Amino acid sequence: MALCCLCVVALGLVATGSAAATSELVVETTGSYDAETKTFTGTYEYDLPSNVRELTVQFDELGTDGIAVSDTANLKQVDDTTFEWTGGSDPVIELDVDPSRSQIGAGNYADGETGFIMTPSPRLSWTYTGSNPTVVNRASFDGTGHATTRAMYAGEHAHHTDAAGTMVASVIVPAELESEIDAEAQLSQATAAAEFAEWRLQHDRLTLYVLPGEHTPQRQGGQAIGNVAWVASDSAAVDTVDNVPAHELAHIFLGSFGDDEMLWLTEATGEYYGYLIALNSGQGTFDEFYDTVTDERYEDAILTDPAVVSQSTADYQKGAHVLAGLDAAIRTETDGESTLLDVLTQETYDLEDYDEFKAAVVDVSGEPALAAWIDQYVDGEETPAIPDDESLFTLPGSTTDEFTKVGFATELGPSPQFSVSGLHRDLPLRDSEPTVWVGERVSTTATIENVGSEDGAHTIPMLVDGHIAATETVHLEAGETATVTIGHNLTSSGTYELAVADESITVTARDPASPQVDSITADIDPVRGVETPLEIPVSNPANRTAIGTVPIEADGEQVGEVRVALESGEQRTVRTEIVPPTAGEVTITAGAVSAELTVREPDTGSDTPEQVLDSMPGFGGVTASSVIVLVVLAFAGVHAVQRR
Repeated sequence: MALCCLCVVALGLVATGSAAATSELVVETTGSYDAETKTFTGTYEYDLPSNVRELTVQFDELGTDGIAVSDTANLKQVDDTTFEWTGGSDPVIELDVDPSRSQIGAGNYADGETGFIMTPSPRLSWTYTGSNPTVVNRASFDGTGHATTRAMYAGEHAHHTDAAGTMVASVIVPAELESEIDAEAQLSQATAAAEFAEWRLQHDRLTLYVLPGEHTPQRQGGQAIGNVAWVASDSAAVDTVDNVPAHELAHIFLGSFGDDEMLWLTEATGEYYGYLIALNSGQGTFDEFYDTVTDERYEDAILTDPAVVSQSTADYQKGAHVLAGLDAAIRTETDGESTLLDVLTQETYDLEDYDEFKAAVVDVSGEPALAAWIDQYVDGEETPAIPDDESLFTLPGSTTDEFTKVGFATELGPSPQFSVSGLHRDLPLRDSEPTVWVGERVSTTATIENVGSEDGAHTIPMLVDGHIAATETVHLEAGETATVTIGHNLTSSGTYELAVADESITVTARDPASPQVDSITADIDPVRGVETPLEIPVSNPANRTAIGTVPIEADGEQVGEVRVALESGEQRTVRTEIVPPTAGEVTITAGAVSAELTVREPDTGSDTPEQVLDSMPGFGGVTASSVIVLVVLAFAGVHAVQRR
């Protein structure tokens, strides 16, 4: 009887057998998208070689919200997540995924003809005779889109690709973002990272999806799962040491490190090695790297406390700081023969255990005192000093020659550093957490200096809740300084954190009241096609500022508008002019007030004194705001001025 063996593997990993392996177990994943139902479908087909006797397919995500089996062939379901094949035709399973409900990944969305999901990942086990088959994973998309074994994108897109040794890197950019995303720079960073080191996780390909910023979670610029990552379009730039794509690349190459006392290590390595990937691929200066990695935020945070890590970003800031110090210490103790990366890639110690992590560091460095060093800074309320030495922060395949020589320093002006401007005011924000009105602009002025030795361009962003909301770009010669103003209009109510450089402010945007129109006064002898003066008394009976646009219509067609701002209790009269488009009885409406106007043809007319028309209140008064400002408009020849 032939010997039968068992093999277990997760999709995306290759089950290695003997060197004599000649058969392949092919997993063909096909993605599709239904724009009507906003549902993705993944079809998993298993092309089994003749020496496979049994196959088990397990989707751990089944039973979770938004994921369901829609069809199977030649498979028997044995429990909520597991299916078995025991012979016959090749098996097939089809899963439907609702992006709005699926909890696999944080960037899932569906919007009309486009969408994105992180896909379920099956675990396979099989019995075989003879040589163990090699697993081959293939993925395609049925329709307009792109698929990997871990993600699917539906919609028009550009596919950028490059190779680093045996690894292929791809960047997928939606068509509407192609003009604003530097995909080639992202590819260059990814392939450089792959060539720098023998990482903890080896991949034959990696894929980075750029997603529209409005569809990604606030305060989250990206996410990596397996060999796939997404980044938000407003976090996709790679021109600084602290760039999101580099952070996600670090996760792809290093993976995660467990929970409890070692929960901190996953994001600490993502942050620190993200900095190193960016620095060593020429995306920033050493000074920028040093200033970033020596961040003292959360210096008293105890990283081994999972509650601290889960409720803050201490694992990012302090975690990266501590790992930079530990990396430098290992290099110093070993005269550069070993680095922290040797600790992370060794297979003797379990890095999900704090004591074994310390043992791995001692083993690699040969210095027992580093165990106490780790206790002092990881399990204590201190941060280590970081040597200001470029040579201690190169990746194995890099040198300090790779570090860019263009660098920029950004500084905001004296306090108060942020100001608000709008229809009725332009003033500094002096409160620590001020209130502004929806529609107003919050801005700041920044001074940028090229502190490097070469000319270059620099883009300064304004972040709103962690997403880039505005940018200003300057080109500076070495040593040159420029001042720019950058701002953002808050278009909906809520509380927001706005940040530029290292400074931030939290503002609450409130909806203002609306201006109330009290009546309409017009020339009693208006002529078709001729400017007709209107006077519109407005008021604000509300207990808050009123800011708004009052549309002016003639028989339902907008012929102008006035923008007003009134403080609580304030009354003003606005004068404007309209050009009646037709003759006869015309209904003039401003806000919620209407009046009948008799318009004659231009070949007749007489001088008639101004009078108040019969005003017909509409749906009742609404409010208005601050010092009145009237904007000159261009609707059908309308001109607006303010009566003083």
